[in-house]
Amino acid sequence: HNNKSLQFCLVGLVSEGKNQLEALKAADVLVNQMSVSNFHITFIGFEDPQYAAILKKFVSEHKLDDYVSFLGERNDVKTLYESIDVGLMLSYNEAFGRVTVEYMMKGLAVIASDSGANTEIIEDNVSGLIYKLGDTMQLAEKMRLLIQDRDMMANLAKAGQERAMSKFTSLENTRQIYEVYRSLITGL
Repeated sequence: HNNKSLQFCLVGLVSEGKNQLEALKAADVLVNQMSVSNFHITFIGFEDPQYAAILKKFVSEHKLDDYVSFLGERNDVKTLYESIDVGLMLSYNEAFGRVTVEYMMKGLAVIASDSGANTEIIEDNVSGLIYKLGDTMQLAEKMRLLIQDRDMMANLAKAGQERAMSKFTSLENTRQIYEVYRSLITGL
């Protein structure tokens, strides 16, 4: 089953701050340095025209057309998740990764940068993989690891889903907010 193309996605605004170019640079490393070809990356979300042009030019210049799709803004993302294996969160600074948690809740494995709240949401090598922001080679290696080790990918996805369901549901968030208020009131 490792011959089946592993499906990666990046969901959300396609803009420079989201650092999606790093995924394309990693794809270039996978294809042209590591000879890995059984993967596909799908971009889903509203596209900043200037940045999207940069991404599409990179895809064309590095002959990655067979490995990358741009779907634009969609209202069927939850359905699209059913055909995706791994969610990528590469932002320079993600305050709280709502999309990261969404990936996890939908049962996708996650590879995320070590910026923002990603390291609080994901336990590295347990409920997802963390790479050093800006380290394209490390991102490519983590992508290759999941492409080659589908059992590991499935285990990360399962653990990530369990973590998201226990820590990040609206019910759990409400309970935590209640506890903060209660401690503030009783602490006076």
